Amino acid sequence: MAKSRKQKEALVQELTDVLKESKAYVLSDYRGMTVSDVQDLRKRMKEKSGTFMVVKNSLFKIAAKNAGLDEEFYKNLVGPVALTVSSEDEVASAKETFEFAKECKALEIKEGFLEGNVLKKEDVESLAKLPTKQELIAKVVGTINAPLSGLVTVLSGNSRKMVQVLKAIADQKS
Repeated sequence: MAKSRKQKEALVQELTDVLKESKAYVLSDYRGMTVSDVQDLRKRMKEKSGTFMVVKNSLFKIAAKNAGLDEEFYKNLVGPVALTVSSEDEVASAKETFEFAKECKALEIKEGFLEGNVLKKEDVESLAKLPTKQELIAKVVGTINAPLSGLVTVLSGNSRKMVQVLKAIADQKS
């Protein structure tokens, strides 16, 4: 069923808002995906505070222009387009789309966008392979904690040796 002009304008406004608010998103070709595949990806993105939506190229181009995006990002769009966006984590949309594309061969990443920069397919895949924010924080904390743990071990070793020497002296005197 064809959408009315008001519905299209509302959709363009919604897309414009999404594009303005998000720091990163991924465009992909969804041809060949089943309805259950689309629902599964939507569910996964919802868990990551994101969305997966199918959009018409013409409406997407209008929304991208309204959002002030560089024309390089949307001028070469051909074929059906699906947009994956995460509102909280910049990398989540790339990660989830990439992981899902490995499972569902019908989904093909076209390009991405990260903080004002257009990303090629290879760049999106590289971004998706980065560790998560929590993993990076854990690595930093572990790196900071390692010297402190070593220092505690060294300091406790001296006091332990002192106790052993005192015990040996006490045993010798008794």
